[in-house]
This record gives sequence, structure tokens and C-alpha cells, in this order.
Amino acid sequence: MNASALMVAIVIVFAQFIISGNSYYSGSSWQQIDGGLTHVDAGRSGVWGVNSADNIYHRVGTYEKAGAGSHWQQVPGLLKNIAVGHDIVWGVNSGGNIYYRHGISETVPTGGSWVIVAGGLSIITVNSIDNGVYGVNVHGNIYQRSGVSCDNSVGTGWTQIPGGLTYISYGYSGVWGANSNGVGYYLDNSFRSSNVLEQNPHWVGNTALTLRTISSGSNGVLWATATDDNIYEADISCDDTIPVWDNVPGKLRQISVSNYNGEVWGVNADNNIYRRNF
Repeated sequence: MNASALMVAIVIVFAQFIISGNSYYSGSSWQQIDGGLTHVDAGRSGVWGVNSADNIYHRVGTYEKAGAGSHWQQVPGLLKNIAVGHDIVWGVNSGGNIYYRHGISETVPTGGSWVIVAGGLSIITVNSIDNGVYGVNVHGNIYQRSGVSCDNSVGTGWTQIPGGLTYISYGYSGVWGANSNGVGYYLDNSFRSSNVLEQNPHWVGNTALTLRTISSGSNGVLWATATDDNIYEADISCDDTIPVWDNVPGKLRQISVSNYNGEVWGVNADNNIYRRNF
């Protein structure tokens, strides 16, 4: 076989590989996952979620791994919202109490116990890269967890940030959120930065979509769901404060993109669960 023929053969095989959905970045379609959840989050410690009864679940086989995993394992406790970091999972319950999961590791991916943390939040988010934590409370007040480091993933306290949001997400693509009117906001200078409080933080608004949820991933990737459950994706750089959204087929009520392996997970209005590569 000559060089030209060999090149054509390689291209054909690669194209078949992409079409078959085996490419890591193909993202060709949504894969439905068994079970039913109201909120799901994907991070380095795997995929976790909560259902309509606030029961907590971990997807077995997803700790530091891409893929659908094998099955859901129930974890003791009750939470309304959950966020997955690196060997730590945060959550808040229906009363606004804040917890983190202690003892998570490769050998014990569900950890050992829930530890309560002072404060009150309705939504919490954690970055799987640096374990930085942000949250909002029922009044829309925004907080960053201070004192988080490689030696102390829990941190030491909460520092309020000016502004008002009902939803928030922190990833390598920065801190993003939405207010009660669905207006999206970006915390300026937060792209690939955990030292936002040292940079006179302020929010930049974006009315391109009426957002329900937004998720900040790695490598300049954002995913979002609108109030009509349409799904959108945007690729941004450090200079972008207003994303250009592309519609993605499907309908989801809530969405999460992993900062660790690039997978996207979400749930729809019927609590069905879906995943794909971005």
C-alpha cells in the first residue's frame, strides 16, 4: 500500500471511530442512564446526585474515570443540592444546612461520614481542580469559602461577595451564575483563578439567554440550560465575559460539566438522567 492509500485508510478508520461515538470528544448524542434524579454533579470524585426524596447516590465506577459507570449506590443522608470536588463532596439540605463528605478516596469512593459546616446555603458548587467552593443562600447572597488549600480542602469560613444570584457554578472556566430573572453573570477575572477576592471582584451581566442553570467546566467550556429546558454550550477564553451560545439538541432541567474528564451530565423535567462527552 502506498503512502496516499494508507492515509486514506487512516482517515476512513478515524471517521468511523468518531461516528461510532467512541471518540472522547465526539459528544455525538445523549446516553440515558438508569435511575431518576433531580440534581446531578460530575467531578473528580465521580458522579453524584440526589432524587426527589433528597436521597443521595454515587455512580459506581466513576471515581476519576470517564464513562457511564455501572450502577447507583445510595449514600446515607438527605440533601437537596450536591457538588463534587477532589476527594470531597459538598451538599446542602432542604433546611439550608451545609455538609461535606469526609474520607473519600479511590478505595472508599463514597467516603465515611457527613460533617456539618457552619453557615446556610441553598446552592453550592466546587471546582474539582482546586476544591474552591462558592454558594448562594435563599436571599441570593453569594459566598466564597475562604482558607481552602491543598492541605485544607474544607477551608476555614465564608466570605460574602457583592451581588445577588439564585444559581452559581465554579469551574476552571471561572465563576458563573444566574439571578432570579434568568440573567447570566460572570465574575470578572475568575477564569482559571481562585484568588478572585484579591482582584476587586465584580459581575458582568449577559442577557443572551434566560438561564435556569449554568455549569463552568475546564478548557473554556460552559454548558447551560434555559428556562425552556433548551441546552446550550459555549467555548470561551480568558478575555470573554459574554459567551456566544450554541444550541445543543435535547432538553434538560439541570446540567453539570466535569472539570476533571470533560463529561456532561444532566437531568430533565421527568428526572431522567443523561450523559455525553462535550
